[in-house]
Amino acid sequence: MAVKYWINGGVDNNWGTSGNWSLASGGGGGAGVPSSSDDVTFDGNGNVNCTIATSLRSSKTLTITSGYTSTITFTTGLSVLGNITINSGFAGTLSPNGGTLSMVTASGTWTSNGYIYSIPLGNNASTTITLADDLKTTSNYTSNNNVVLTNNTLTVGGSISIATGTASGTANIIMNGSGSLSTAAGAILKNNVTINSAGSVTIGNMNYNTGTLTNTSGLITSTGVISINTSNTTLDLAGASIGGITVSVGGITITFKSGVILTGSLTATGPIQSAHAFFVSSVGGVQRSVTLAQGATQSINFLDATDINSSAGQTIWTWRGILSNTNNWNVMSTSPRTASYTYC
Repeated sequence: MAVKYWINGGVDNNWGTSGNWSLASGGGGGAGVPSSSDDVTFDGNGNVNCTIATSLRSSKTLTITSGYTSTITFTTGLSVLGNITINSGFAGTLSPNGGTLSMVTASGTWTSNGYIYSIPLGNNASTTITLADDLKTTSNYTSNNNVVLTNNTLTVGGSISIATGTASGTANIIMNGSGSLSTAAGAILKNNVTINSAGSVTIGNMNYNTGTLTNTSGLITSTGVISINTSNTTLDLAGASIGGITVSVGGITITFKSGVILTGSLTATGPIQSAHAFFVSSVGGVQRSVTLAQGATQSINFLDATDINSSAGQTIWTWRGILSNTNNWNVMSTSPRTASYTYC
């Protein structure tokens, strides 16, 4: 393990050239290309451009000081096994060109000091990432394994994709640009997510549990279905249209802080008679609208509803459901468990 410094006066501008690295700040080259056991530093004594190219690169940690004012271009990715630190006052550029900056350690701290990234960010290993301050990118964030994001806020200007595993933790996530929000099959998103965009956000098929999904501004376009299958969840979508909601287990409460329109489906076939699922308003006695569009399908076993108004769409039917202060809901006398159905 060593600390390796990017130098001025090396062989070329390629991260992968041995002669561009020194064991001392401003020292001679030839220290070898950094590996996953080496700490990497860019400082004022190595103030020339660097391109990460040819293949995926790695380091133990990454530190960029305020003295470095040049450009690091991410043509391929950089995987960091420990802390990522951008020092206060950094005036250089991390330039996007197809590569991603990822944390791939069991635990690490990501410090940005106000720097706004324009490159894609993510994690490629099961990790706990502590945000020492707000982490912001105008590009995308992709999680390729389990990740616990703790403290502060992750702001993403592009798309968020949970490709594998579970994303959770106390960090709030904000989408403030145009992009998509989705999880792959089997992957789960649990963080609080706020859509606060002047653009358009597409919600794809998504397993979302535990957190609160909020739309404060921006156009939501969606044919995706939000599946809620592990724990209580809150939706505050401000009347937006989504493809549908699926509840796959009993005992779960979905709380609505504002209205939502379901254009494709409403499914609650997982709950059993002894463990219903629940649709409730966030304020007792104050109705929230859950509109099931004409032509959408519904397949429901044991779903209770309190303070839910569905009068703007088709009637919602539940078998042996318990209803309180609802509009356009009915309890059917025979079980619909064998087939999906459409009421218009």
